[in-house]
Amino acid sequence: MARRHYTLTELCVSLLTVLLLAAIGMPVLSASAAQAGKTACADIQKRIADVAFAYSEDYGDCSVPHTGIGWMGYLSRYDRRITPSSFLCPEDRVERKYPGEKFSFSLNTGHIWNYPQTNINKQEWGMVSPITGNPLKISRAPEPAATAWFREFWDESMNYRQVCRAGDRSAFTTYSLPGTHDNGMAGSILFLDGHSEMIAVKEWMTGDIRGVVFKEIHRACFPNMH
Repeated sequence: MARRHYTLTELCVSLLTVLLLAAIGMPVLSASAAQAGKTACADIQKRIADVAFAYSEDYGDCSVPHTGIGWMGYLSRYDRRITPSSFLCPEDRVERKYPGEKFSFSLNTGHIWNYPQTNINKQEWGMVSPITGNPLKISRAPEPAATAWFREFWDESMNYRQVCRAGDRSAFTTYSLPGTHDNGMAGSILFLDGHSEMIAVKEWMTGDIRGVVFKEIHRACFPNMH
């Protein structure tokens, strides 16, 4: 039996079919990978919050202190299962470029320019101290489902806008819009009631999302931990 050879037209049709299927499938695969990345980051964020909630139960219903990145040290000393790698989202390729310990989540995103601080791995940034005042007990937050607590914070994902309202003392002061996923147009926010949402930048700018008020030096809420 003579062996049949494919014609040039048949080969072109086959090649075009393969390319068409690939073009259809790639966005689906890309979307699935992006969703998996969001889920992984949200899961890590939730585990951090679980430890923070446990901390608050043991320390007067107050949040972990949050000067700079010091809150990570408090949680690590409180629960030894929390290690430096616990604060890195697997999708965070920005932090991986820098030496030293890496973190993808923030409790205090206020910043000042050109302030070197050895405890963070980006020399040109320095995190400011929290706003002082009477601390807000977690259980007494008026709208915990609308009060931001932890958020993703990748260095190059920041959008420059101040989010606190006039008269509002917020943990999220400046440079604190989420902009991590969806090509920098959304970020994961964990709220004080424990639920997590992927918040679009537009919603953060126009919505009624509050920040928690803290006081780092309040001994009753924030005792020294050694």
